[in-house]
Amino acid sequence: MKQKISFNFAYLFFVLFFLPFSLFSAESIQDHWEKIEKKINAQDWEAAKPLIEKAVSEYPEEKIFRGLEIGILRNSGNVEESIGKARAAISKWPEENILKEELSYSLCSSFHSILKKTNFDRDSISKENHSIAKEAFSLKDSEWSTNLYGLSLRLQKRYEEAIQIFSEGYKRYPNEKHFQEQIGHIYLDQASDALDESQFQKAILLSEKSSRYLPNNEKANLIIALGWLQTDPEKALPYFTKAHEKEPDQKNYSQNLLYIYSQLVNRWIREKNFTKLSEAFPYIKKYSSLPGKQGIGFLSIWNQISNLDESFSELISFLKDKSQKYPDDIDLKVFYGSVLNKLSMKQRRNDPVLAEQMQQEANFFLRDGMKRFENSHPNRTSFLGIYFPLNGFVATASPFDAGGTHSGFEKYSYDFVHVDRYGSRLKPGTLGKNNSDYYSFGQTVYAVEDGVVFDLHDESNDNTRLGDIHFGDGNDIQIKHENGLFSFYVHLKHGSIKVTKGQKIKRGDPIAEVGNSGMSYEPHLHFTVVTADGISTYYEFEELKVHTGFQEIKTSQPYERGWVIEK
Repeated sequence: MKQKISFNFAYLFFVLFFLPFSLFSAESIQDHWEKIEKKINAQDWEAAKPLIEKAVSEYPEEKIFRGLEIGILRNSGNVEESIGKARAAISKWPEENILKEELSYSLCSSFHSILKKTNFDRDSISKENHSIAKEAFSLKDSEWSTNLYGLSLRLQKRYEEAIQIFSEGYKRYPNEKHFQEQIGHIYLDQASDALDESQFQKAILLSEKSSRYLPNNEKANLIIALGWLQTDPEKALPYFTKAHEKEPDQKNYSQNLLYIYSQLVNRWIREKNFTKLSEAFPYIKKYSSLPGKQGIGFLSIWNQISNLDESFSELISFLKDKSQKYPDDIDLKVFYGSVLNKLSMKQRRNDPVLAEQMQQEANFFLRDGMKRFENSHPNRTSFLGIYFPLNGFVATASPFDAGGTHSGFEKYSYDFVHVDRYGSRLKPGTLGKNNSDYYSFGQTVYAVEDGVVFDLHDESNDNTRLGDIHFGDGNDIQIKHENGLFSFYVHLKHGSIKVTKGQKIKRGDPIAEVGNSGMSYEPHLHFTVVTADGISTYYEFEELKVHTGFQEIKTSQPYERGWVIEK
């Protein structure tokens, strides 16, 4: 907003046409005026100041000179002095509208300076400051005072009053488009407030109102997109796609795209909407090229899509090329290993030898990535003496760092299966063709420590094709503990979860049952403890009786493959 150079040229008319006909002093007043007029026309306010001071001192009763004095002082930067002179003159001539108009202009100049000084920060502008704009408007509803008073009301969040003032201003000054623009900005302010208060539909409606006054306004479009992001992500997708194309280095856009595609792909997978998945895939592949964690996020979505038809080859080829481009990216290294591990498990159906070669390569990337991570993150929080999550005879099917889903960022993970006293997983007289043939299926799972249920999933049916690997998400529970760590219970039986999100849990509380959901060959519990970044960390269970195959011991040390815990 530019400060206006204001001068009331009504005085020119009065001086030029009436003063020449004054009495004996007219000529002297005319002389004064001619000198002052030259300086005013040249906007040489400093030179005009001594001239007007002399004129006022010689003709103190001339209201014309008083008005000129106020305007010259204001335009020379002496705003507060001009306000003082104006108030003094009005106290002497209270009915003189021209003097009130000059005071209004000086008050406008004062409030405008406050706005510039505070950079329009509403918290830095006092009630006393706002009263200046109100007084200026009450004295004279000029274009300037109307605009400043409306802006004052807007900054005070008195939005309805501000809209009324700007609407009236537009009626009086229809050629001044900024009144309409200000109304648009008010709706935008309200939309932003609604967004902050999580009133997403209201934010969308107000932003749409704003767009009528501010066509193609970027902020209005952004608020609409952010509103849809929380209510209907698919409607937000075109905005953030276009915004990312325009500013590919703007991380907020790619982060929002990651959130949108995460939500939509999960939904489309549930709905089996393969048309939508096919349309989205080129974009997901494109964004997978992004460096760092955002690229990993899109790769994870790609991985979800690949799980549907087990088409991992293209993803692995992409990861291989990207790993060569970013050889020091630990996340990428581990992710590459995890997808190789999936391809290895798939390959076991047809070529066990090739599958083993792939597995060795996958384990190399997984272990190397985790080693680098742990070397760069020493002294990570550990969890000791936690409650064992199962009862009975429980065998360690996969121990820490056993390769595949027990290496990389999941290094500190166990697979547990229930067995009988002789080490059999199957109930007598069964062949392992049904989940119920296994001792594990339906066994109670217990919380390892006090905490709060952070997240859970219970949408997946238990696998019925036993002995073959299944790719996809399973049922799980995540419990957050007071030390900031999370215990993770995976492959749970569908419909068995006994807790709700946000529920407080005590050590040893029953929370679910062992199942065979997700990436699982047979019923078992996959258990791990992770930090807030989702990376597993070292832990030990309470001291328990353990059968090692050679001896019976009581220990809390990490279990090895085949050890049977008795509880």
